[in-house]
Amino acid sequence: MSKNVSANKKELVLHYLLDHEGYLSTQAITQKFKISPRTLYYIFDAINHDLMKQDLEPIQNVRRAGYYLKRNTKLKLRENPHADPEPIINFSKDERCIIDPFLCLISTKKVTVDQLAEVQNVSRNTVLSDIQWVRKKLEKYKLTLTSTTSKGYNVSGNEADIRWWFYELIENHLAFFKQLKKNTTALMVEEFVKLERNVTVTFEWIEDVERLTGKHFSDDTLHVLTFFIPFVMSRLANGNVMSSAECYEANVLRNDPEYPMIHQLFNRYGRNAAHYEGDVFYLEALLLSSQINYISSESNDAPQRFIGLENEVEEVLNAFNTFRVCVLKTQRN
Repeated sequence: MSKNVSANKKELVLHYLLDHEGYLSTQAITQKFKISPRTLYYIFDAINHDLMKQDLEPIQNVRRAGYYLKRNTKLKLRENPHADPEPIINFSKDERCIIDPFLCLISTKKVTVDQLAEVQNVSRNTVLSDIQWVRKKLEKYKLTLTSTTSKGYNVSGNEADIRWWFYELIENHLAFFKQLKKNTTALMVEEFVKLERNVTVTFEWIEDVERLTGKHFSDDTLHVLTFFIPFVMSRLANGNVMSSAECYEANVLRNDPEYPMIHQLFNRYGRNAAHYEGDVFYLEALLLSSQINYISSESNDAPQRFIGLENEVEEVLNAFNTFRVCVLKTQRN
């Protein structure tokens, strides 16, 4: 299968269903496109999301028979000029050197040279050249891009350094990350469908924070947080946690009104905050430091304590931000 074909699996699966009369089994589709059943389900999820946005019925599944599209859905898709596969996205070297470590960090699957070549529609040699460039860039942040036969490529280093580097990566390339979600390779679909679900959970939680505090984040800060918080939660799921020693004046933060809000965030992710105390304080400090530059508004729901930051809390946040700046300066030198 050529790279051009594999780079558009979502559209190709949709067109396969569109052109086929009758049922298609999971085995038939996975064998044709050389993907796993799990990847196929993520592709189905992404296709159904697109169909529902167009007010079309999703892919139908008949037990022991297979999958199919309803006749009316097929007719409307054929009338739609946007039903053709999207053009392949050609990324620049700088963009590829963002994608490589990004996928190595967020992917729950083994990331290989072949997969990176498929995602970016380039040769293996190009990927290997890019990886050398990525390694040099990560060295400035005291991070390494490692590779093992069993786990593939992964970014390793101190957890705090990894998080600050990733936060800065999103902050500096926010527009690119928004564009990246449109890439439709199987690996990207699988990872971004999961990420998008968590982005939605996080966004709804941030809306509650704004409503309760009477403080509103700028659009850029909102987008950065809705990308970064799911990333942190994925790190926790893989056992990458912040230790209590890396907390920032825990006693002060524990008494702040935002503390129970972070517990609510963990509840939304189905996690017990009591098992991640270091990360609770980490996210609380991050949330409050982002709120220092908030766009003021009034909220009838906001308790009086939320109107401004108390002196003790502000001192903690200033220390937190000083620590962050020092880390970044050290990484760059």
